[in-house]
Amino acid sequence: MDAHIPDGVEVSDETVLEWNAAFELHADGKRGIAFENVVKVVREHGYDPSRAELQSLNGELGAYTDKIYFFVIMRRAHTLLVRNVEGIRSAFHLLDRDGNGTLERDELHAAVRTVPYDDIDELFDELQQDGQVTVDSFVDFVRQ
Repeated sequence: MDAHIPDGVEVSDETVLEWNAAFELHADGKRGIAFENVVKVVREHGYDPSRAELQSLNGELGAYTDKIYFFVIMRRAHTLLVRNVEGIRSAFHLLDRDGNGTLERDELHAAVRTVPYDDIDELFDELQQDGQVTVDSFVDFVRQ
């Protein structure tokens, strides 16, 4: 997780309370929270760091970290997650050529022309929720 990510992504009070509860649950007395538990909490909150990010983070944290740095890490993960979802939403809107807020089979097929149409049908069926491919179902699918 890049330390140079600027602030700007809002964090709700509810999210801060969740982070605080997670820290308290996993904290080991005065030592703070163990690295493996930081990774666990980050993943529980929807961000799955790469191996390189984990190695970098482990180098920054060592075996344990305090509450302040834990919140810095959670803020970084939250910012990356929000920006990732925003990027996926932007991609969806590029694919939604008619701008109606859903993807039709032909729009999906036009986006991935090198994939056989039968495979697009399977993908389209997997993406559908309530008979439509919405931006939310698209984001959920991409983030799997």
